Amino acid sequence: MTDTPPRRESTLQVAGEAVALLAGVVAAVYSLGGLVLAVRLLSDGFSVDAVVSLLGLAPRELVVSAGLVQALGPAAVMAIGAALVYGVTDGPNPRSERDNDRLTQPPHPARTMFGLVALSAVLIAPGPSVIPCWPRQGDSWRSSAGGVNCPGRVAR
Repeated sequence: MTDTPPRRESTLQVAGEAVALLAGVVAAVYSLGGLVLAVRLLSDGFSVDAVVSLLGLAPRELVVSAGLVQALGPAAVMAIGAALVYGVTDGPNPRSERDNDRLTQPPHPARTMFGLVALSAVLIAPGPSVIPCWPRQGDSWRSSAGGVNCPGRVAR
């Protein structure tokens, strides 16, 4: 048997992969910026057609900076905060051998299921209170904090 020498990647191949990675990161930031701007415009009452037109006319720098500042910036701050907490508390506690690591069998299935149902109910509960105040064609979005009182709604 002959041993084959380890395959060495060429410098050009490594550079190509680095450029491809950089292009992927830029595309992700650009997509995040477009998503941030689209959600902001839609929540201000613009129609979907207007949002698409405005995003198509927006300069690249605006979309990329929105992605960096409003999407990746808070994520970086949270990551730094988590790193500081782990640094101060000596990281996560190591698990002992007797701890249950199987995701299919939680230690207290009834409590786990109740907690998940309760969390879902808390997260879903505000939705129906906002639906009656959803803006129709020609209306403005003027609802109270709870979404119950809609003074901007004109009776038809």
